[in-house]
Amino acid sequence: MAVSYPEDQDHERLRVLIIDDESAVTSLLTRILRAMDVTVVRDGASAIEALAGGRWDAVICDLALPDTSGPTLYHRATDAQRERFLFITGGAMTADAQRFLDLCAAPVLYKPFDASAIRRAVAAVTQKSRA
Repeated sequence: MAVSYPEDQDHERLRVLIIDDESAVTSLLTRILRAMDVTVVRDGASAIEALAGGRWDAVICDLALPDTSGPTLYHRATDAQRERFLFITGGAMTADAQRFLDLCAAPVLYKPFDASAIRRAVAAVTQKSRA
């Protein structure tokens, strides 16, 4: 299935921030989203810095990182950035993480995911950000 992305007049590539400490996951996501401008960070401090310093069309964030959590990063993000979050998880999570996902408006994809699911989810959040 081909996914089309809205183009602005400058024909900028969509900017995607991936926050995940697993290199296999970030490599896969980078390949899936190769038509986009992808930045990968692997820890909470780098994620906070990237969120503060950039305009992102989509933010793909793992729920659990060694030094922080996806929900913590989500709460530190701006309102506009929160609309662009997409969470990924292996499925095993704490009760607090499950409550967060139940209350959070961000989409969630469970590992293993396929390329089309990632592209559809990114398209959905980027269409909101480009509207």
